[in-house]
Amino acid sequence: MEELNNYEFEVHFRNEPNREITQKGKTQQEALFIAEQAYQNEPGYLAVISIEPHKI
Repeated sequence: MEELNNYEFEVHFRNEPNREITQKGKTQQEALFIAEQAYQNEPGYLAVISIEPHKI
């Protein structure tokens, strides 16, 4: 079984403050994809942004 790591992201919305979240994934790219899927249908969703983009 592969170990999952925690990665930090900001979720950006049109008319709300940004949310800081932690998402698990094998890689940061996988965690980003999972986070995008989780938030993309919420009202005002704009993007999920990595707090440490140099690691992607």
